[in-house]
Amino acid sequence: MDITPLRKNRDYRLLFIGQFISFLGSSITAVALSYQIYTVTQSTAYVGLLGMFQLIPLSISGFIGGSVADRFDRKKIIIISEVVLTLTSLSLVATALLPNISVWILFTIAAVASFVSGFHRPALDALTPRVIEHDEIPAASALSGFRGTTAMILGPSLAGVILASLGLFITYLIDALRFIFSIVTIVLIRRKFQLERGEDDGNEFSFAHISEGLRYAWSRKELLGTYFIDMMSMGTSYPYPLFPALAAAYGGVAVLGSLHASVAIGAFLASLTSGWTKNIVRHGKAITIAAVGWSIGILAAGFTGNLWLMLFFLGCAGFSDMLSAIFRSIIWNQTIPDSIRGRMVGIEMLSYMSGPLVGGTLIGFLAASTGENVAMSIGGSVGLVGIVVLILWLQQFWKYSANSKKSE
Repeated sequence: MDITPLRKNRDYRLLFIGQFISFLGSSITAVALSYQIYTVTQSTAYVGLLGMFQLIPLSISGFIGGSVADRFDRKKIIIISEVVLTLTSLSLVATALLPNISVWILFTIAAVASFVSGFHRPALDALTPRVIEHDEIPAASALSGFRGTTAMILGPSLAGVILASLGLFITYLIDALRFIFSIVTIVLIRRKFQLERGEDDGNEFSFAHISEGLRYAWSRKELLGTYFIDMMSMGTSYPYPLFPALAAAYGGVAVLGSLHASVAIGAFLASLTSGWTKNIVRHGKAITIAAVGWSIGILAAGFTGNLWLMLFFLGCAGFSDMLSAIFRSIIWNQTIPDSIRGRMVGIEMLSYMSGPLVGGTLIGFLAASTGENVAMSIGGSVGLVGIVVLILWLQQFWKYSANSKKSE
């Protein structure tokens, strides 16, 4: 893996370290929250329903947050958002102290956190390309995947251990404390950022500003492909809401961390061996093949009744998904102008988060009637068919080449 951005750039190192700690806490809390909801309700449908309570507020704030990130100081937006997210984490700490907690309170807290994330993520993701050189973008994309997957391995594994030994209170408290580290690293970034603006850009929010970003995204079919292919693969076969029930069937809460970590381990291996990805220029084709790999992995995991084989196939799915994420990130960061980057990040965020949130809801309800293994197999099969249909529509995405884009 190419670590040049980490070696050369102090500000990127700070951003990398701070977000690693932040992602680690998020991974721990994601496991803890799904576990708490399943414990309260004993229903995979409710665990899946969590996705809708996160998606609806995110759909509203994502568009607004992308526009705000293109108008105002991105560092300040990140810091303010993380302060508010700290308060939502402390709210989860409080729920762990209550003897009886309504699932609707948990849904409400998750919805508020998701709404704030719609402002946080566009500003954060739009900041990254400003602290590195253009030719470092492929390496930074792989490093971002490495950071996220390492956190996703350690987070669920730690969550399983902490939940089993120390309980929900300590698990949620760790998440609240991690924001302190993240905020400090953002504050320590030295570089001053002057946003690139169009001639007609001002300093106020407007719906016309958002519409401009939507028109730009629609005009570029290679961008649409990155959005829709990922949404199709995740929206049909996102298995995470099934993990609490699968853990109960295969050995209890200790297995929960292994199920989450298996996907992350596959993604980790993909990022660790990602040096070759910088030589690939047919990014559309690579993303499509990787999305097919995810769907096949989930389908196969559902067919097997053996825990170790299930973990293996989930790992294969994670490997494929990380390759897709790397190539999607390269297209986004190499071709989108800075003046519109925040709005594009907002759309990107909605695409890569709406797929899992919708998919989690659908597969949770499907599993409630068919069983967890059958639901995964059905989801993977539908995803494969959907990807083929999308490629027939988005031929320009399938044929996209970074070399041809450079020559335009």
